[in-house]
Amino acid sequence: MDKNKSGNIYRIICIVLLIILIGVVATWGYKIIAENGANNKYVEIQNTVNSVSGQDDNSISEVDETEEVFEEETETESEELVYSLPEIPQKNLDWESLSKENEDIYAWIYIPGTLVDYPIVQHPTDDSYYLNHNIDGSYGKPGCIYTEKINSKDFTNYNTVIYGHNMKNGDMFGSLHDYEDNTFFEENPYVYVYTKENVFVYEIFAAYIASNAHILNTNDFSTQEGFAEYLDNVVYNKNSVGNFKTGSKVSSDNRIITLSTCTSASNQRWLVQAVLVN
Repeated sequence: MDKNKSGNIYRIICIVLLIILIGVVATWGYKIIAENGANNKYVEIQNTVNSVSGQDDNSISEVDETEEVFEEETETESEELVYSLPEIPQKNLDWESLSKENEDIYAWIYIPGTLVDYPIVQHPTDDSYYLNHNIDGSYGKPGCIYTEKINSKDFTNYNTVIYGHNMKNGDMFGSLHDYEDNTFFEENPYVYVYTKENVFVYEIFAAYIASNAHILNTNDFSTQEGFAEYLDNVVYNKNSVGNFKTGSKVSSDNRIITLSTCTSASNQRWLVQAVLVN
């Protein structure tokens, strides 16, 4: 092979490699830009929701009414229980505006002490849609905090499972891994879920590693007996690795939420579970 031919082949290889490199860099850059854009949209929505000083009268009254109803129901049962619950953090939740951002938004989840402060969505037909789509409909991460159609939107199911990505910077459900630390687990026990009609207060009772089996499809939550069996076999399994609230015994009379995110192992999930207390 003469020098001209070998030189041409070398140049062709270099050009092909350069095109591939440009393609990789462009794809990587697009993902970074898209992810930053999605994160900025979340920050924009969060800033509005957390500007309580600008809260309108209707949203304030919704929170106040929820607290009043709870007190009326519990004072007759246990006056001490009323004072043991935290004050509900106020949010400036304009549901009409949130619906304009995304019509699938139906709730808001907030966990003090973590970065979890997001809308909850549920796609009407595709359960996996929000795994790879952002609140503005764009494709990619960080995705959304979402539930599946098997769960109703009023949180009356025995177990409502809420999903979110484990982002490296702690966004979405990444900061749920803070509950691996026992001190953090004990000092940050409450989860607040806001809907148009109610504010639900949950107390965290477990945070542990579980298999990646689909919780709602592999357990029977259609009956109280099925829920009781799940609690006995899964939640109170002494072989589970994680933190569990001492003395807490959630029964099949309760309603719980399960916050699910990834771990470094593809066959595992990190679960944080909380029981409804109001």
